[in-house]
Amino acid sequence: MAPTLDQSLCLSCGSGTLGFSSTLKECICASNSIIVEKGQDGAYLSSKTCVTCANASSTYPGPQQPAKVYACTSCGTNKQYDTSTTPWSCVCSTGYTAAGDSCVTTTNFNTIDTSNPVSAAIKVQYRDAQPFGSVSVTSDTLRYYYMKAAVNCKLYKDLTACQVLGNLCVLQLYDPSTYTVCYLFTQIGLLIGTTVNNRNGWYSSLPWLYYTDAASTVLTDKEIQLTATFGSGSSSTVNQFTFVTASYALNGTYLGLNELTSELILCPISSTDAKQFKQFGTNVDISCTLNVTSYAYASETVFYDLYLKDIDGSLVPVPILITNYRDASGTQVSTQYVRRFFLWDNVSGKSASGAYLAKTVASVIRYAKKVKFTFTSQSGAASKIYPPVVTISYAEVSTSSFADSQYQTATATFQTIYTMDPASFKETAQGFFITIHVLLGVLWIFRAYKWARANPPMQTNDNYTLRFAARTLLILLEGWAVAMFWFIFAYTTYWLFFFKGSNTVYVLLPESTSSVYELFFIVTSLVIACQTVRVLDILHQQTSADVFLLDWEKSRGRFEGQQGNQRGDVAPVSVWRSLFITNEYNELQATRDISVELTLFAVLFFMRGVRWEYWATAQPHSSDLSSSHPIDPLLRYAISSWFWLGITATQHVVRKIFRRWFTSSAEEFTDLCSITNTSVFILDDYFHGYYIHGVSPGGRADGSAVELHEMLDLEAESLSRNRGLIHDDHSDLQTFEIFIPVEMRHKYDSVYKRFVAQELSISGNALRRRSALEEKANLNPVQGRPGSVPQPSHSQIPRKLDWRRLETQRKRLDQILKACVETVTIESSRLIHDKGFWERFLGMPPDMQFRTEPLFYRDPHGTFVRTLLSGREYDLMLWDLLIFQMWLLITGNCPVAILLTYFADKLFVYARKVLGQRNLSRKTLVDECFLI
Repeated sequence: MAPTLDQSLCLSCGSGTLGFSSTLKECICASNSIIVEKGQDGAYLSSKTCVTCANASSTYPGPQQPAKVYACTSCGTNKQYDTSTTPWSCVCSTGYTAAGDSCVTTTNFNTIDTSNPVSAAIKVQYRDAQPFGSVSVTSDTLRYYYMKAAVNCKLYKDLTACQVLGNLCVLQLYDPSTYTVCYLFTQIGLLIGTTVNNRNGWYSSLPWLYYTDAASTVLTDKEIQLTATFGSGSSSTVNQFTFVTASYALNGTYLGLNELTSELILCPISSTDAKQFKQFGTNVDISCTLNVTSYAYASETVFYDLYLKDIDGSLVPVPILITNYRDASGTQVSTQYVRRFFLWDNVSGKSASGAYLAKTVASVIRYAKKVKFTFTSQSGAASKIYPPVVTISYAEVSTSSFADSQYQTATATFQTIYTMDPASFKETAQGFFITIHVLLGVLWIFRAYKWARANPPMQTNDNYTLRFAARTLLILLEGWAVAMFWFIFAYTTYWLFFFKGSNTVYVLLPESTSSVYELFFIVTSLVIACQTVRVLDILHQQTSADVFLLDWEKSRGRFEGQQGNQRGDVAPVSVWRSLFITNEYNELQATRDISVELTLFAVLFFMRGVRWEYWATAQPHSSDLSSSHPIDPLLRYAISSWFWLGITATQHVVRKIFRRWFTSSAEEFTDLCSITNTSVFILDDYFHGYYIHGVSPGGRADGSAVELHEMLDLEAESLSRNRGLIHDDHSDLQTFEIFIPVEMRHKYDSVYKRFVAQELSISGNALRRRSALEEKANLNPVQGRPGSVPQPSHSQIPRKLDWRRLETQRKRLDQILKACVETVTIESSRLIHDKGFWERFLGMPPDMQFRTEPLFYRDPHGTFVRTLLSGREYDLMLWDLLIFQMWLLITGNCPVAILLTYFADKLFVYARKVLGQRNLSRKTLVDECFLI
């Protein structure tokens, strides 16, 4: 008796059996027979019997098989039984050699192995497998598939086998080295010769793996017929591309043709975001952190051929560029386009024998770390595109490193770039660039000539050649910075308006790696540097200008003598008016008309608060203010510049309007000069400067409040002389641009400026020597001695000056300058002029080389403010804007750029205030402790 297969009962061994085997505990049958214990109706027979298998050559033999045999099981084609093993196994028949799960004739095996050895073909080279670097794996997966696929593809043109062979080549990343799978695949294609659909490189019976045409031919193919638009699509135009993929399993099975959705994006995204990359003109940049370990256990690798669906429904192949590809010499090549790709490879790295069938984890895995779609519009037709290109960068990691958490995750990115060939635009821009530089060169020569005309070489005491070279260089840098700023502004505005401003396709943004961006960054950096040099030069000019006060006040009498019949000394004129004017001028120095704080706040409000900075995203729809698209530097530069310029221009216009009813600080200062009976000479260059006439209409300024109001009432009733320099000029013009003769400049330098500088230097050195001696003797320094006047450490005026000598020299210069003013007043028709249109337009100065008399130009607009920050608003506005752009390019963060720009502006204003106050103190001999 023997138990049934399900061990539910026992049956006797019938007459058709060879009896019961006590070893097997089963009835045994003759060779090529199996045990039968049930009838056709499924009911158990009364006893077990034996039935002979139909194909005796491919069934398991009964009595010798050490196992219970209840079914006729075939070993397969070209196989037989190996009785030397327990249990018996199927092996290839004589004359056949194993090839994976099947057998091929030994002759065919040797044919393939001789021309393309298995030992070489099944090696997979991982050139950058983290963390070990280059790793070579003898792949059990390729061993399983290679020989069968090679034999059946090369010798019998089997389509499925050729698909497998192509997949194995893709797993080797198209390695064309000798004896690789790809090498054999290429040789088979050359032997076939016949191409499919007139596609070079696509051979009959083979999958299309390689583009054999030149890269330039592949990239400029005009096969695609559809017309793209930024607006809604129609029967003749599209704004949303459709892609389809032909998918294949590793074993060559065709998995079907499916529309591409988000398969190429390894990052988790919504279905809406997945559609955006196919929307024409919409650049997408998606990145995330992947769990790399998941790919080791993911489903088996799938292979894809990608197509674009054209307007007529035809499928246009999409070329693939694999950045890891290397040619036969091992050199990385970026011009070999291919067709098939995978997203992850968890099969080729299985190296242990039998690892593929056992489904063990691969020792090395690959995954698509970076996928980039590039769409390029056709030259001369921006709405037409060349074949899009998918660029894939694979990363490799050893699974043995997963124990270290740093190798368990990695950053993956997906990008789409819609671009155009900027060659034609670059030619146009280059033409404008050259024209601007030619004009700039002419302007530079003219401005250098103007400076030389106003500063003749034989009349200055300084090193003229060095001064001329430095000044002409500064003129060049200033002009270049301004010209290039407006060039870049126009350049970026062009991209903004034509890319974002219409549904019609005029332009697409350049690719981020294009030379367009490189030139943009270089030129912008140089403009920022040149404009910084410009504002530093303004800082130096303004903080080294000569300022001299003319006090027109006369003594009100004499002191009473000690004896009744003797007259005392002349009563001195109060110095407080001069201190007052100096203070007011000091306050004006660092005051600006344009509020930088308001500008920065408004820019921040519009850019970040209203989200208008997302107008700069690399997609053509101005209504889309989402942050899901990358921000383009060109568009952001244009938008932020427009905001900045618009806000500052608005402030300027509003201030101009308000000045119809309210006076400016400079005008108030001019009025104050007249009230205090004090004139101001400002020399900002060797022979050039400004004069503010401050003679009081009442003839005096020292007096009581009652006297002051009486004089103002008389002036209001036109009962006193006017405030202007010329008595019969009813315009009350007090401000003039002046050019002084050489002799007058020399007198100023010799009589006052050099004398004051010498006195300051002598007194300062004496004070430092005395302080050093006292410190050495362990005494308190001069500043801290009881009874001494404290000296601020920052003061520019030493305490121990010979003030009488200085006052004597000051009075001498005062007399010289007053005589100059009186001469101009008397000879006003000859020495006071109005600038003509061309003089104003060209800014042409008079020739000062042989001039012996001063020349005054009426200046109703008060351009003396050019010696103040408020008179350099254009240069400072430009510098603030460029600094903002610099931080915006560096940080990419608008609020941070705003904050850093604010600090930079405040630092500059602080430097102007401190250095200007020190200069004013030295030039007017008013100690800084009096300057509030």
